[in-house]
Amino acid sequence: DGFGKLTGMAIFDPGLQKKQKGPCELNNGGCEHICLPKGTFRKCMCGFGYRLEVNGVNCSTDTMKNNFILTVDFTHKRMYQISTQSAVVSAVDVDKDYSPARAFVHHVTSEIYWSDYRNRQIKKMDLSGKNVTTILNLGSFTPFGIAIDYSTDLLYYAAVLSGLTSASFIGVVDPYTGYDRQIITDLAAAYEVVLYPSKGYLFYTDTGDAPYIGRSSMDGTFKEAIVATKIRQVNGLAIDYTSKRLYWSDGVQDVIEYCDFDGKNRHVLLKDEQAHIANLVVAGNFVYYTAINRQRVTKVNKNSGYKVHWMMDSHEYGRLESVDTHPGDVQPVNKDCLNKNGNCSSMCIPTLTGYICACADGMDMKDKFTCTQGDKRKPLPILRGLSYREEGVVSENNIPVQNLGGPRAVKAEDTSDATPIIAGSVLGAVVLIGIVVVLLFIYFKRRARIAYEEQIDTPNVKFANDSGISNAGFGDGNPEIRINS
Repeated sequence: DGFGKLTGMAIFDPGLQKKQKGPCELNNGGCEHICLPKGTFRKCMCGFGYRLEVNGVNCSTDTMKNNFILTVDFTHKRMYQISTQSAVVSAVDVDKDYSPARAFVHHVTSEIYWSDYRNRQIKKMDLSGKNVTTILNLGSFTPFGIAIDYSTDLLYYAAVLSGLTSASFIGVVDPYTGYDRQIITDLAAAYEVVLYPSKGYLFYTDTGDAPYIGRSSMDGTFKEAIVATKIRQVNGLAIDYTSKRLYWSDGVQDVIEYCDFDGKNRHVLLKDEQAHIANLVVAGNFVYYTAINRQRVTKVNKNSGYKVHWMMDSHEYGRLESVDTHPGDVQPVNKDCLNKNGNCSSMCIPTLTGYICACADGMDMKDKFTCTQGDKRKPLPILRGLSYREEGVVSENNIPVQNLGGPRAVKAEDTSDATPIIAGSVLGAVVLIGIVVVLLFIYFKRRARIAYEEQIDTPNVKFANDSGISNAGFGDGNPEIRINS
């Protein structure tokens, strides 16, 4: 009477369930995560994706460096690494005050970038969960989809006005300076954004009253709808950089579809009934996707649409949202922006015909390259924590090409000044010569010793007091060797 569909019930009797002091009441029993009382004793346990340390109290996680999927648990406000080889799960040690919505791993620096829907911020941190940096505060707007242009590391994002679905925009922010610029502003509810920098393409979703998938130049111009029919709720976008296809998931129709970059040659890859498909990513020959009604990441062959069994459902997961692979497929970059930032003082933004220089909102252009305010942007390798030298440009697929006069990123340990290298070489040579001299000394000394012992063992050896030999004869031209006995 008056109730809907009941899914659970609990009974409390204060007479039978009296509050009692136990070993876990004070300071959680000393346990970092979970304290389980066992009579007068307690046992510490760890949350999903963590392991108990040898002290039996603290919890830690084993950070994966490569070959993993990064997914966001929207329910529990956590991020997990899942091995693409063994499906082993390791939690990213995220602070409980964070609320990630979308996340990806930078393929060069291995940092995690994520949008925080509760704090309305975009942040980044190490894989271990340390060194958290706030890139952008969005005020009354909530960020969701985020994508990086590896030509410049500029971060593109989709934001929705909190509490409404009729005000939304797509912006770009420099993660190293915080300079921010809105590029598409007349949207109803933009939740996802993906990039193809070498072509200057930006793809996005707008899930308002008339949902569609749009494409524009990365500076926001030439905006058009490329898929606007037979879609209900587009929850995820992904680009297949090798096949040059755009993939998307529809959470109402429970399908994953793909098409060409102009919306043509549209096909359904798979249908997963009652899954409520959420996000997806393309990596190699596979599509990985999450679904609200699936407590796992599902793996699918992108050519056949057949599912590949690789991980089981786990009731430890809540609602899994975004999904990313590390390392992922190589993103074709804009060569002009990659090399010397296109000579732009601030933002270099790829377009359909090349690139443009741009400034943050509130700043003006002094000329077509320079902003009136702010310092000139440092070279990308330095911003990424690498060293930098003028030895050659980098090609569209991030491959160094020599003798073309542009920058090349190399590890810092490879770019030190030549002076310590020369000094080290000289010191090494001196040490080597010293070792050789010592070895030669030992060698010739041993040869002399061997020769001496060989003479002792010869038949000509006689001892003093033997007949025919006097002490006076030793050393007086006597060819025989005499040894005192």
